Amino acid sequence: MFWTPPPNAASAVPYNGGIVSFDEQLREALGRALADAHAQVEHDVLALADEELRRRSSERMDELASAARALDEAESLTDVLRTLVDCAGRYADRVALRLVRNGRARWWGPVDVGGLTAHPATTYLVTVGGRVVAVLQAEAPDPAAAATLDVLTRYSGRLLESMTLHKALGLVPPRPPAADRLAGDGGAGAR
Repeated sequence: MFWTPPPNAASAVPYNGGIVSFDEQLREALGRALADAHAQVEHDVLALADEELRRRSSERMDELASAARALDEAESLTDVLRTLVDCAGRYADRVALRLVRNGRARWWGPVDVGGLTAHPATTYLVTVGGRVVAVLQAEAPDPAAAATLDVLTRYSGRLLESMTLHKALGLVPPRPPAADRLAGDGGAGAR
């Protein structure tokens, strides 16, 4: 079976001109189809990336709120530092803390600083009354993690400052009401 053109097609389109014209039309049609498909794929990929970014951002905010609650529940200066290191470990590949006293820094707690990885360590200062009391070193894998570590470190400094002030004045540090502490577990204990 061979294709035969309609009876009047030969007279309407010259032999060679018709083939070239058909090839060009086909090429243009395919080009438009590919451009449309490319635009649709690009749109879909951007929409998925935007959705993923929103989901991750929401998860980060939930994690940050959880870390802040954990820091709030710390009952001593040591607990604040331990919780800071634990929380920082969620956002960084390697974490270490140095305490600063009389201008000298010494390692505190478990040290995880051996070897270099793909991400350079960044230092985050823990200050109390404007003085550096500790230095958190962490290898943050991305800018969002680095920003989170900065927030956690600053918040830890404010908690240490508050605890130190309360201790110096002989006051009992304020604790969140029991209902607020239970809200972290969905309020299950409040029922």
